[in-house]
Amino acid sequence: MRLRFNNPKTTTDRQLMQYMLWIMEKVQAVTPKHIDNYLLIYDLRDAGWSNFSSSQMSGAAKGTGAQFPETIYKIVIINSNW
Repeated sequence: MRLRFNNPKTTTDRQLMQYMLWIMEKVQAVTPKHIDNYLLIYDLRDAGWSNFSSSQMSGAAKGTGAQFPETIYKIVIINSNW
């Protein structure tokens, strides 16, 4: 998930959660059945404070983990310059 495309001023928490669930469903649809754990990566390259809402990200991560408790292995944040 590339956070540089997120705009917390126009994107609601619900929209972000729906987007993340949509991504997870698409990934599961094309993944071989023997793969049962996923690594969720947040890419912060070119993202600034205007793209980031800690409440949105926290809620989205918790919601995704709640919807897919057996599939989310780990959440990793990369390219953070903060």
